[in-house]
Amino acid sequence: MAVLRHSCPQQPPWAHKGGRYAPFRRGRRIGWGAIVGTLVLAGSSFLFVATAHALSGPPSEYQIKTAMVFTMAKFVEWPAGALGGEGAPLALCALGIGPFGQAVENLRGKSIKGHPIAVRQIFRTGEIGGCQILVINDSQRRQVRAAAERAEQHGVLTIGDMRGFAKAGGVVGFVVQEGKVRFEINLEAAQRSGFMISSQVLKLAKIIREEE
Repeated sequence: MAVLRHSCPQQPPWAHKGGRYAPFRRGRRIGWGAIVGTLVLAGSSFLFVATAHALSGPPSEYQIKTAMVFTMAKFVEWPAGALGGEGAPLALCALGIGPFGQAVENLRGKSIKGHPIAVRQIFRTGEIGGCQILVINDSQRRQVRAAAERAEQHGVLTIGDMRGFAKAGGVVGFVVQEGKVRFEINLEAAQRSGFMISSQVLKLAKIIREEE
């Protein structure tokens, strides 16, 4: 299972010796401006670059998850034509209301593969076709299977953090273990949707199989 590891020469204040992140503080709010490089893949490790002077403690759970969404998306190839023409907006949709959906609002205006991110709030699975990334809030756990099936039809990358998300057909599921954010990937769901995910990401993830 994937775990954030630190490989920056100057460790941020929340890093333990050996590179593992210290447990985050639940509910702590830190301005997105404090995060300079978000997460980047460096070899087989995640690198988190931050302005240490702007941080008075560990990042929040949802800051980490949002940074991971932003970075992992750069290592995913969408089906041909799914992102539109050069410079077309990339619609990051949040299904339902919740802290994850609120956190990804901080990605508005940033770019992935040359496509500026446009964050949208949606409430019905019928709206999923207009998205490229779909974050499913915990409040919509009963809709996960229906949303995942709809997303597969339109080449939409599904991401969630409720228990069993990847097993239920979501592509990327975040889990928290021992105070650290880790992630699971459902390769079958990714393949059905037409995605190609970099091996750099896959080797850090726990691969989930739906038949298990």
